[in-house]
Amino acid sequence: MSNCDEEKKIVTQVCITCLIEKDETEFAFRNKKIGKRHYRCRSCYAKYRQEHDKKERKGTKVCLACGIEKSLPDDFNKDQGKCKPCQYVYDKEYVATHQQEIIAYREATKDHKKEVADIRYQANKEAILAKGKEWRDNNKEWYAEYSKNWIINNKEKHKKTAREYTRRQRRENPVFKLRSLISTRIGGMLRANDSSKKSMSVMSFLPYSIEELKSHLENQFEPWMSWGNYGRYHAKTFDNNPTWQIDHIVPQSDLHFSSMEDDSFKKCWALENLRPLSAKQNLLDGVNRTRHKKKHPIEEIKGIPIIIITNEIMQ
Repeated sequence: MSNCDEEKKIVTQVCITCLIEKDETEFAFRNKKIGKRHYRCRSCYAKYRQEHDKKERKGTKVCLACGIEKSLPDDFNKDQGKCKPCQYVYDKEYVATHQQEIIAYREATKDHKKEVADIRYQANKEAILAKGKEWRDNNKEWYAEYSKNWIINNKEKHKKTAREYTRRQRRENPVFKLRSLISTRIGGMLRANDSSKKSMSVMSFLPYSIEELKSHLENQFEPWMSWGNYGRYHAKTFDNNPTWQIDHIVPQSDLHFSSMEDDSFKKCWALENLRPLSAKQNLLDGVNRTRHKKKHPIEEIKGIPIIIITNEIMQ
């Protein structure tokens, strides 16, 4: 087989409106069975239909079902021959008598429809998101009530979706991952001191954005560090798969706080006090209390010997 036969044949067509030659996939089918396509490209045809639908239709029309003359456009949907009440009855009866055919058609075209929907979404992503945000802003009360009821009626599905979203974002989005880590760490420290975040965002109390924190840490990365190997220390795998953690240069135990408004909180989470550090070294510093003000020599703890772990022992 020649290279020419192997290459996919490219078919083009000229739009009668914009007069631009485009790939045939830019033209919707008029009759898919015989492969006949529209003379206007998809974008031009959409504008044409929009302008056509805006034209005010006046007068009367006889319904093909009930035979009653009714007004346009109030009693008819676009160019349908049946009036709205008759069309509703017809659609309801059709669905009731053709359920198996409808289910089979939906199943057969499911993948194709999803593919087309994804292409359209990617091509018009910004406009779709903006339109959705505008609608939610204009219907805040209704949307809030709807979301609340949906979560109540779909608790397990909501939990599963939320978990999958969080895992995916933590895996693919360093900013989301860092934001989640900081929130969890601060929340845990507050709970340890019999306090809480009180449903407030930690970023409201930090003098920097999460992007600034990310840049601050990345500027101190060692060559082997990345957002993919942040995590706990595992002795068995560390040599081949080292990990790192966010370290407080002045330890958290020396900066006690019970509120995010405390001065100790600001000092503890100041950019100058944060750095990326090997998870192994961070563990060693914590056990040996290398940078801690409070020391606990063996003679101060009666009956409990303390073993000081050194680099040699860890290795």
